[in-house]
Amino acid sequence: MATDRPAPGFPPGVSFTPVPSPLLGHILAEISDPSELRVTLRFIWLASQKKGVPRPVSLEELVADRVIAGALGLTGDDLMDAVRRAVAGAVARGTLARLPSSDGVESYVLNTEPERRAIARLGVAGRSAEAAPGTRAAEPAPAVVDRPNIYVLYEQNIGPLTPMAGQLLNQAALSFPEEWIREAIQIAVANNARNWKYVSAILDRWATEGKPREQPGRDLQEDRLEPYRRAYGRYLKRR
Repeated sequence: MATDRPAPGFPPGVSFTPVPSPLLGHILAEISDPSELRVTLRFIWLASQKKGVPRPVSLEELVADRVIAGALGLTGDDLMDAVRRAVAGAVARGTLARLPSSDGVESYVLNTEPERRAIARLGVAGRSAEAAPGTRAAEPAPAVVDRPNIYVLYEQNIGPLTPMAGQLLNQAALSFPEEWIREAIQIAVANNARNWKYVSAILDRWATEGKPREQPGRDLQEDRLEPYRRAYGRYLKRR
């Protein structure tokens, strides 16, 4: 007599690809086109295989990708049109951004703060050192305030920057604005909860419920910290 056997599941040692938390929250609920979701998820994997920042993925790469073709069940011009529509939907939603290009190659990046900053740096670096005749020279970029980056903040306030800690920070930098990570670390320090689990809980809360804003007129530090104390208490009980 045949019996149903459970699927084997993921193999031992399977690797993980960081995905921006909002994409698994409210953005997921907003996406009605399955093609957009499939192309976006595969885009994130393709970008994660590249080194450096920005990590662009061209339209040709997406169309040539066998996983995308299999997921959409299309070939030829139909596949090209479907991928274009999916990418256009992701750009309109703000999950992807088109990379400026002078060589005609249509490329995109994940619309995160590190990618946007890298694109901005490329835009500045790509300008000619001398302005063309009859044009005004570009104004110098505003001075950047020298502040400790998130890795230095981690070492100063949480603990040693081990390889595992560095990987967690890298994943967070792909998912959240750097200012969020800075502020979350500061809140953890103020609440005497110097561990990454607490910082991560703050970031996840902001991603799913929205980042709270202070109201003028009084110091709301205690009010701001209380939800994180409760969340951390629930985490400790589950351990």
